[in-house]
Amino acid sequence: MNVTVKRTFKAPAGKIHDSGNTKYLHPLSCRYTIRKFAFLFAFILLCAAANAQLQYKKEYNASNTLLSEGWVENGIRVKYWKFYTAQGKLKEAGHFAAGKRAGYWYFYNENGTKTAEGSFANDEKTNWWKFYVNGKKESAVQYSNNLRNGYCLRYSNGDVYKCEKYKNDSKISEWTDMASFMRDNPDF
Repeated sequence: MNVTVKRTFKAPAGKIHDSGNTKYLHPLSCRYTIRKFAFLFAFILLCAAANAQLQYKKEYNASNTLLSEGWVENGIRVKYWKFYTAQGKLKEAGHFAAGKRAGYWYFYNENGTKTAEGSFANDEKTNWWKFYVNGKKESAVQYSNNLRNGYCLRYSNGDVYKCEKYKNDSKISEWTDMASFMRDNPDF
């Protein structure tokens, strides 16, 4: 018996009307098949994302001292990480994106005192960085592409005593008083 299926509006939505050897299928019934397929596709994508293997990882040295801890996705560092000295003190902390440093980072010496803080983009220093000596701000430096590009403010006892300007890591200007600096850089 040969049965042909024709698309027509003679049957109600989702119903098959049998008229002898010809069955009529309402065209809107295909919409439900598409919805089922879309739901199945979304479910598969959700399962694949769940299998991305986001894990919290801790790495130790031979003496069983924690050296680093943070998130790994498919074997690549992502999100927030902390790194420690061989003595177990915090050395640096910040974010990774696709295995490269990104966002704001903090750096500490072996005594736990902050030595630097600043932003990374694609594993390179960018924007303003602050550097500390004995816990006091020593300088604030503008970076671009991992090079000093822009201003460098030098501090003594919390006050700016000198300003420098850099281009591609080379000093191009220097001011030793704020009046001359502001005169030469009115938009600062």
